[in-house]
Amino acid sequence: TMATTAMDVLVRLVGELEFRGGSPMHRNKPRKGPNLSAADAAERHLWADGAPFDGDVSWSEQAESLRTHPQPWRLHRALVLETLKQLQLIDRGITAVGDLNQLPSLKELSLTGNLLTSINGQQLPPKLEVLHCCTNLLESIAELSQGPPLLRHLGLSCNKLLSVDLEPDVWSRLVSLDLSWNQVADLSSVVENLAALDSLRSVVLAGNPCGLNKSYRPYVLSRLPLLHFFDDQLVGDDNETWDPPVELHPACCHVIIQSIENVFAQPTIEADDGSETAVSYKLRVPALGQLESGPMADGEGDADATFYVTALPVSANPCAELGMDFEFSNHDCGSLYRALQAGVVVELLEVRVKSMLEEPAGSSRPPSRPGSRRGEKKKDSKQSKGSKGKAPAHEPVRKQLPPEVVCVGTARLLVDDAVLGGEQSSCTSIVNVCSGNTVVKMAAPQPVDAVGDGKQGGRKSKAPKAKTPASEEELPPEPQPVTISLKLQLCRL
Repeated sequence: TMATTAMDVLVRLVGELEFRGGSPMHRNKPRKGPNLSAADAAERHLWADGAPFDGDVSWSEQAESLRTHPQPWRLHRALVLETLKQLQLIDRGITAVGDLNQLPSLKELSLTGNLLTSINGQQLPPKLEVLHCCTNLLESIAELSQGPPLLRHLGLSCNKLLSVDLEPDVWSRLVSLDLSWNQVADLSSVVENLAALDSLRSVVLAGNPCGLNKSYRPYVLSRLPLLHFFDDQLVGDDNETWDPPVELHPACCHVIIQSIENVFAQPTIEADDGSETAVSYKLRVPALGQLESGPMADGEGDADATFYVTALPVSANPCAELGMDFEFSNHDCGSLYRALQAGVVVELLEVRVKSMLEEPAGSSRPPSRPGSRRGEKKKDSKQSKGSKGKAPAHEPVRKQLPPEVVCVGTARLLVDDAVLGGEQSSCTSIVNVCSGNTVVKMAAPQPVDAVGDGKQGGRKSKAPKAKTPASEEELPPEPQPVTISLKLQLCRL
């Protein structure tokens, strides 16, 4: 596909102004008098409102003034291009700059919202002072630094820049620089580069991974003392002077699990073979980025750098206050930033621990038959009383099997852009635990039925229930969504 240059778009926009109803360069001034031809009448109709040029004029303040030019037939394309001082080519699908250096009077240019991957500084207008290239696909400004005009403002927000290298000789007049919402992770490198620009008074770095640094603001201001504005905030308060300069600290955030609702304690499951299964729940917080320090709460780490919270203090109460605090710290701000962009994940785990009855080693006693354990125990106790001097019977030993851990579902806290951009230091949300696209629900366990006096084969038998009308029967509790209250807190100096 052919590249769409900014110059091509501009020529088309000028042409749409010039050629509606015929080119003003080739048409004569309309005649006066009542006897007009059809062509003259149509031409006069176009000019009736005093604005012969119709169409889109939002691309330049000068284009708006051209619509009311008293003698539009005297205009031509070259004169229009020489007249333009301000140009906005926003969301036009532009992939290259083209020969915009043909605009000798242009001082302000906006190429925001296009598809630019590079900008050639030599193709820009020679008198350009303000350049906006926000929301493009720029990964480097190396070509922009090759012979650009003496810009006073450079806007490069919402691109894909990993670093910035502005040579002092080339950017000696630069006063304002907007690098917000890129992918700049190395704060020391970008600050060292900007410190060489003597005219720089305003810098915006908000929304970059380097903004997660614990000493982000004091580090920048202590090394760029000439700034008047930083991240769109006025600088100069007495409490923002640092001597000596502040050192870098690793990026740090806290994941706080405040509470969990509708996770209930489960009764021990007894099977006919004498085995028992205990059910409990845990929370697991996967590491954010490359973890350097573990949880501040009690937890267990594994080889995959994921961290477990100890068994939840669940009960019949549907809400349990936890207040578990995990600290994640990393010198690589980019790794932590990408993890926060993906969202903070907490996993709800169901842990089942099964225990079996086994005969001790060396015992010749046959294993217990299902359903006869209590009867045999009573018989053995009678034999032991009447047989002194005989070897005691060996009781079965309960052996615990390795736990089975199953992920019931996950809760994901989406981090606000206001936190990543530095406008806020924390965000809190109550999040449903989901398995795929399904919300996980749990119901309180049913109370154990009363036990009757009669016994059959050593097993408990339930007392018969009195028949009650259907309208008076108690319905089982409805399952409720499992929710977790999560908070993310960034650490700042």
